[in-house]
Amino acid sequence: MEIESESELLFSEIIKFKRKAINMKLRDLSILTGLSPSFLYRLESGERHQPSVQTVAKIAKVLELELMFLIHVIIQNDKGDINHG
Repeated sequence: MEIESESELLFSEIIKFKRKAINMKLRDLSILTGLSPSFLYRLESGERHQPSVQTVAKIAKVLELELMFLIHVIIQNDKGDINHG
């Protein structure tokens, strides 16, 4: 995954990339987070936006990602949606 700037990062791309990088199946992430596979699929595909902080925290913990980084990415994406949408 080649990224030109942090503002181009999408939450959905980050979690999908990280999950695949550690060879974790969506079903495994579901079991470890307690979130449904269909919900996680919608997050990864970008169909579902603005997950709760609790949801992001569960995913961050399992995928060993920084919670504040993920929250920052979500906020930046929302700003982009407001400015360009």
